[in-house]
Amino acid sequence: YERRKEMKGRILLAVVGLVLSLIAGAMGEEAKTLFSKDQFTFETQDGNFSLTLGGLIQFRYWFLNASEMEEIMVEEENLSSFQVKRAKLILGGHVWRKEMTYKFIANFGTKDDKKLLEDVYLNYAFADSFNIRLGQYKVPFSRQFMVSSQDLQLPDDSIASNRMAHGRDQGVMLHGLLIDDRLEYQAGIFNGNGIEQKQNEDNKHMGVLRVNFMPFGFMKLTELNLDGKEEFRLSVAGSYLYNPYPADLDGDDIEEEYKDQRWGVELAASYGRFYGQAEYYGKTFDADIEDFEAIHSMAWYAQLGAFVIPKKLELAARYSQFDPNTANHDDDGSDADLQTELTGGLNIFFHKNNLKLQTSYSYLTQDYPAPDDPYDIKTRESHLLITQFQLLF
Repeated sequence: YERRKEMKGRILLAVVGLVLSLIAGAMGEEAKTLFSKDQFTFETQDGNFSLTLGGLIQFRYWFLNASEMEEIMVEEENLSSFQVKRAKLILGGHVWRKEMTYKFIANFGTKDDKKLLEDVYLNYAFADSFNIRLGQYKVPFSRQFMVSSQDLQLPDDSIASNRMAHGRDQGVMLHGLLIDDRLEYQAGIFNGNGIEQKQNEDNKHMGVLRVNFMPFGFMKLTELNLDGKEEFRLSVAGSYLYNPYPADLDGDDIEEEYKDQRWGVELAASYGRFYGQAEYYGKTFDADIEDFEAIHSMAWYAQLGAFVIPKKLELAARYSQFDPNTANHDDDGSDADLQTELTGGLNIFFHKNNLKLQTSYSYLTQDYPAPDDPYDIKTRESHLLITQFQLLF
């Protein structure tokens, strides 16, 4: 708790310092304050410095009922809770010239990982086709993970994306748009050990490549189609992630090198009041160890949403699967550890995406083998209800 409190103080000081440095950079010349319907921006008259202040609040109620797992002495669970899922401070803009942009996002919500600093990076655009980004940000693997949380059709990501996306990390990335913004590429090198890490302790680095083809024109990275334009947009993408790291997982006090390889295929489309997307992921966890059997994982989801009342009321549904080890099967070939998700949701937009209410119901299953008979597959069923209010500015 004390460490978390200290970290909050450091982040607040960093934010204040950033704001003061931007204002100091604008000293000696008149500044202007720009207002729009959805944001507040400070900018110098010559346009060389800008600062946009924003925030995101997502407050939710959730209820979970999970059946017992009698064979392994796990009782039935009933959990009911209010939660500030996200409370973000968002700063962005440019310094010295419009090609040099920055972003700073701190999340003070009650997250499981208790990490406060989400994004902090500099991005320099030599051209639309060639950008370089330095800092901490989302690794370009999994379209759904890359979509900002405020732009999701359902309150949470699918179980497939949650299990397969790497998350945020620290590194450098080249990215850009080619062929009239129809082809996008992202290639980066990262530490591979997650966010808010002081250093890369193993001296190994993670590599990520993503290529996205949009044949009918540029398609925004969002799950919302609020404008309802009668224009067909399609995105087809593929990504690959390679993350080697040494670790002592077998307890023999000797570090072996393990290899985490992942690949993904994405499909997203929008037209009028409809938006849908699907992704398939594969993962191989291997090691240069004699008799070590590689672990292969698989996950996928498909999702579709439609506005019943344009710009006001949307319905959405999703089905997802995650298989942590495709080699685990019972005697009839069925998966012994398969996890599934079936979710339906409703979104009410009071003021575009800035003020909305989301409600979803998920039916979740998790297969597991009985302790006395590994071929006797049991299933734990869960029911999850979420109601979430969002304020974005």
